[in-house]
Amino acid sequence: MKKLQTDENPVSATVWALNYTSANVLILWKDAMPEKLQRELFLWQKNTLPRYLSAGGWIFSNYLKHYFMENQLKDKKVAIVVANGFEEVELTKPLEALKNAGATVDIISPEEKTVRAWAEKDWGKDYPVDKNIKDVVASSYDALVLPGGVMNPDHLRTNDRVIAFVTGFFDESKPIAAICHGPWTLIETGELDGRKVTSYPSLKTDLENAGALWTDEEVVTDKGLVTSRTPKDLPAFCRKMVEEIAEGPHDQRGDAAHKGGVHQLG
Repeated sequence: MKKLQTDENPVSATVWALNYTSANVLILWKDAMPEKLQRELFLWQKNTLPRYLSAGGWIFSNYLKHYFMENQLKDKKVAIVVANGFEEVELTKPLEALKNAGATVDIISPEEKTVRAWAEKDWGKDYPVDKNIKDVVASSYDALVLPGGVMNPDHLRTNDRVIAFVTGFFDESKPIAAICHGPWTLIETGELDGRKVTSYPSLKTDLENAGALWTDEEVVTDKGLVTSRTPKDLPAFCRKMVEEIAEGPHDQRGDAAHKGGVHQLG
């Protein structure tokens, strides 16, 4: 029987193994069958079995992909920190991606009860605040997400509780994802020296003055720190965000970054 093709993807490999095993079980049984039944089995293997394997493999493969995607962030708890004026889509899309991957997510804010979004050119919806910033600590979460919007980080970066909370994720080497103007808040932690980042272009000088290595790419990852430029980069940002959170804590403060050696990115 012609060998089915696979690749390094564990889902594809599993499907191939199941298909290949079931086909070979039939081949082993063939020797104990009458000659007429052997001929019928040969024709069935040649003409019909490949179609069944292909259809079954497709169904099973998609089931496994859906299952693993839904459970990728199971048992992970993620904080999204925003103030009034955050860019709406930069909260809703990451929030959707995190929940689809199985994460528990808290919207955290200096505001009480609700926080208001900015939707491109005007005020957007009000969103419920799950926790006030004064009631949370970084050790209670596995990762941090910082949406952008011009007004939002301008409020956050002057709030001592917010900066202490964000710094806690650096201290514990936990994943941090910030998009658009979101990296502005990271400057106040003093933790960007030697770190590779991107952002909305107007933040380039501020980030470089903080010691960051700014680059113009849709998504940049540096040892668990994920950054992107604008809402157009959200698909790549969300994919990388979920991937880094799934990996867990990273060694964000390697000796190279803090002792004058060669900074290694990962």
